[in-house]
This record gives sequence, structure tokens and C-alpha cells, in this order.
Amino acid sequence: MAVGKQVRDLEADLAICEAATQGPWVPEGRNVIQDIYDRDDFRRMLLKPCAPYMGMEHDIKFAAEARQGWPYAIRRALEAEAEIDRLRNELDILQEQLRRRGCQR
Repeated sequence: MAVGKQVRDLEADLAICEAATQGPWVPEGRNVIQDIYDRDDFRRMLLKPCAPYMGMEHDIKFAAEARQGWPYAIRRALEAEAEIDRLRNELDILQEQLRRRGCQR
């Protein structure tokens, strides 16, 4: 998928998302916190910002929301691309059938 002139490899982007520390992440003050739940325990882990601008509230919220949102959005984009390919193939088949029947434009 192209954005401007840049072409993104959505499969690679999804792999990056899935390799990140598991979510959900939540913004808390100037930090991003990972909520971890299991049967016997609830823990909160501070995720250390790796860039100086990460202390800004809007960047913290973006990081937390992107952890859950980007994998979902990428999967939806991949599904949409697959559906477009399927529909294009079906259109090609139908156009070929019409051509064989002499129903050309």
C-alpha cells in the first residue's frame, strides 16, 4: 500500500507491532503503562520511553493507542486488499465470459 511515494510492507509492519511488548498499554501521566492480568495477579509495568519527546501527553496517548490500534488497522487493510484482489479476479472472469459471448463494450 502506498502512502504518498512511500510504499509500506504491511506484513512487516504487523510483525513489528506483534513483536512489541504485549498490550494493552495505557497512558498514565507522562508514562505508558502495560496492564498485565493473569489468574492470580495484576501487575502494572512502566514502559520506559525511548525518545525524549515521549514525555508529551499526546505522544504518550498515541503510543498507548497505537499498541492496540495499529495491529487491528493493519489486519483490516490486509483483509481489504485481499478482498479487492478477489473482486478484481472475479471481474476479470466475468468480463472474459462476456467477451466470449460477444458482449463486448
